Amino acid sequence: MTCYQARFWDIKKISDTARGRHRVRWATGGREHCKSFATKALADAFLTTLKDAARDGTPFDPVTGLPARPKPTAPAEVTWYEHARGYAQMKWPGLAAKSRRATAEALTTITLALTGRHPKAPGPEVIRRALFGYAFNAASTGRPVPAEITMALEWIAKASMPVAALDEPATVRAALNACARRLDGKPAAATTTRRKRAVFANALGYAVELRLLPASPLDRVQWKASAVAETIDRRSVANPAQAGRLLAAVRAQGPRGEHMEAFFGCLYYAALRPAEAVALREADCVLPARGWGRIDLAASAPRAGTEWTDDGNCREERGLKHRADKETRSIPIPPVLVAMPPRHRTRRAAVPHRPRRAAE
Repeated sequence: MTCYQARFWDIKKISDTARGRHRVRWATGGREHCKSFATKALADAFLTTLKDAARDGTPFDPVTGLPARPKPTAPAEVTWYEHARGYAQMKWPGLAAKSRRATAEALTTITLALTGRHPKAPGPEVIRRALFGYAFNAASTGRPVPAEITMALEWIAKASMPVAALDEPATVRAALNACARRLDGKPAAATTTRRKRAVFANALGYAVELRLLPASPLDRVQWKASAVAETIDRRSVANPAQAGRLLAAVRAQGPRGEHMEAFFGCLYYAALRPAEAVALREADCVLPARGWGRIDLAASAPRAGTEWTDDGNCREERGLKHRADKETRSIPIPPVLVAMPPRHRTRRAAVPHRPRRAAE
């Protein structure tokens, strides 16, 4: 409780010490208060402060007799959904198309885990489509939004937990557990779990940057995803003889098969990613008449979908994954791949066109 009634007395000098004391006496809300100072100047300054506060209409605390401190205005509570949308928009310009898609997928999983349950909630498929395709996709701003998507996003905005709730370890653990599970409830692949957890950690760091959290709560939670077998079973991997027969069967499918033989050959013999094989050009290949050749890989063309690229193309020409821009990677290729060009020319040939040599 505070009050606005204040009464002041003149400063009085008390000679109970060698130098004396100067006492200020005043009353607020019917209670008297006093305070002593070593000099008259200090007492005058304190009394002036009290009188100025009373003149300005500042309330007094009856217990201490001092002007009451104004209570700080509580900041508006930001929900996880609002923060996740802002994070996705902030990251969008600097991400590749597939990274944008992966970020939206991770944020969808985490947002669903941080959303309250309600009997009138939209169907889970509608909610996922609303989050993945619209809320966390900056390119969707120019597209018409179906009514059911609008209703789902409005419901999520109301049901989402506040960011402050992530100070509770149980809330963080629920989000991490969701990152480690597939839609059917089975454990997700370790790479999927790591990718989603990295997005979650980065989004929490952004919350700390915006002062929505004092520190990242991940540091206070001891959590480890369930182990998932990732060791390659050699019994399920095609050996060179089997791979040769498979590629020959692909080649036998006609002109398109001849082209795809080289594509799958690059994946098997050079261990290229599909996006790297698609972006391969004649200038990237060193194909000697005999022996081993070399591929100087310089680009990648991942396919993420038109809704995740800036120019509306389904593929995005980029540098190599996890490498600096314009950095190359040299790969030795065996003679069997050197002699495996397609029989027709295309703009996106997996390897350059050249005649097959009987000697090889």
